[in-house]
Amino acid sequence: KQGADLKVTSTQEYSEGTSSGLIITQTPSSGDVNPGVTIKASVSKGVGTVVGTFVGTTKTSQEGLKVNTSTSYHASIPSGQVISQSSPAGTTVDTNSSINLVVSLGKVQVGSYSSLSALESWKNSVNANGANISISTTEDWNSAEKGTLVSHTNANSSVNPGTTITALVSRGPSVTVPNYIGGNEPSSGGGITISVISRDYSTTVAAGKVITQ
Repeated sequence: KQGADLKVTSTQEYSEGTSSGLIITQTPSSGDVNPGVTIKASVSKGVGTVVGTFVGTTKTSQEGLKVNTSTSYHASIPSGQVISQSSPAGTTVDTNSSINLVVSLGKVQVGSYSSLSALESWKNSVNANGANISISTTEDWNSAEKGTLVSHTNANSSVNPGTTITALVSRGPSVTVPNYIGGNEPSSGGGITISVISRDYSTTVAAGKVITQ
C-alpha cells in the first residue's frame, strides 16, 4: 500500500513446479503487516539440471549440460576414465551450464629413441598433458660418435607421471694411453695430445727419453 514503506528481498532457487521468474514462496505469505516490514520472496530459476556422476566412468556427455573435456596422464586411473569434474555429482545447475571434465590418458607410454633430440621432443609432447617427465643424462666413453644417445631407461614401457628417464650419452671412443716411460719423446696423435711438463736431469734415464708420464 502507498506509504507502507514495505521492503522486498528475493533469493533464487530451482523448482520443478514453478516456471522461471515466478515467485515460489513469500514471507509473510499474505495479510496485513506493519509498515516497514521486509517481504522475503523465493523466485524460481526453473527446473535446472542435476549433474550426474562422471568421475570413475567413461561418460563424457549429459543432456542439459555443455561438457568440456581435457586430458591428463594418471598413475592409477585407466585411460578413458574421468579423473575429476568441476561440478560435484548431485549439484543442480542452470540448464545448458558448462561442466569441465579431466579424462585420464593412463600411464605414460615410453618409446625407444635413437637420439637425444627425439627423446626431448617426446618428453615435451607428453608433458603438455601433465606427464611431468624429466630426463637425466650421464656420459661415458663409447664407440659411438660424441653426443650420440647410446641408450635410455624405460624404453618401450609404461611409466607413472613424474618419472625420470636416464639417458646415456656417448663421450666418443675411448683411447688407450701407451707406456711412454723410457722411450723417445712422443708426439701428439691418435686422439692423444702430448704436453711436455718439464725437462729434468736423470742419473738413470738417457737424455731425450721419458722419465715420467
